[in-house]
Amino acid sequence: MSDGGEGESCSCTISLTREKLKYQKMKKKLVRIDEVRLNQQVREMEALIPQIELLRQQAQAVLGTAPESLTGEKEVNQHLTLSDYPNATTITASELMGVSSQYKDYISNLKGLGSLEDYELNDEGKVSVKASKLDSLKEDNSLYLSGAKLKAFEGLQRVCVELDKVNKDLPNPIAHRLIQVDYNGKPTPNIAQILHG
Repeated sequence: MSDGGEGESCSCTISLTREKLKYQKMKKKLVRIDEVRLNQQVREMEALIPQIELLRQQAQAVLGTAPESLTGEKEVNQHLTLSDYPNATTITASELMGVSSQYKDYISNLKGLGSLEDYELNDEGKVSVKASKLDSLKEDNSLYLSGAKLKAFEGLQRVCVELDKVNKDLPNPIAHRLIQVDYNGKPTPNIAQILHG
């Protein structure tokens, strides 16, 4: 009998803990996105797009047609595989086909680009940063608060709204200087500042 009771108690505690965690996750709220940093990171990623576009043009110079994949690497390698000369390297094949300089430019650019896993061809066939990467960058630059910190933030937001209303009645937006905090940490209007301001 006691075994069953302990099992129920344990199960109930786990269930309560899960509900508490679920509730805490639900109460998490986005309070800020660092737009400056996010935009900088997006610009850095987009700065590589012209080089990828150049790579695609170089692949086209080897293939004679635009590659269907982002880099054209697979298409170029298949194109430079000679059925009559299966042991020929891609360099040898490019020389025999008269595209060795184009192939060397292409390979040099391809090696210099590194990983392109965060890029794709969009619906218009243009190189773009993957939406999943953009979402990831946005998430990395987002600040979430929960619990007491969220409550404090929301309270301070209300205070800021009220300060903004006071600022509209003042010749200069100095409402934040018209508040003093006493030794107990209690904020009160600073009468002296109001009279002299």
